[in-house]
Amino acid sequence: MVRPHSPSRPRRQPARARQSRDRPQTHRPARARSRVPWAELLSRVFKVDVLKCENCGGRMTVLAFLTERAVVKKILEHLGLPATGPSKAPARGAAQLELDERPADELRDELPNYDS
Repeated sequence: MVRPHSPSRPRRQPARARQSRDRPQTHRPARARSRVPWAELLSRVFKVDVLKCENCGGRMTVLAFLTERAVVKKILEHLGLPATGPSKAPARGAAQLELDERPADELRDELPNYDS
């Protein structure tokens, strides 16, 4: 392995690396910024400025992102806020046959048979 600033490095480079170094480099045009800040994305979608202070109208800054579950739970519990998400809703039942005008026997024939 040859270090980047080693005096013997130019002699040890493969031929294709030497060729690419000898060719004039074409400058690529500057690419547009591909990363859009999350606050701007929320503003576009929901028309809400999440960094605007509700009290004074000034701009807020993000100090930190909390990613550890235990730390977030401890902070939420200290603030008296729910530390868990809402419970999952139960699965939906069968189709509501009573909303259709036709007799139930006709409707049952149209229901998919999941047993087979």
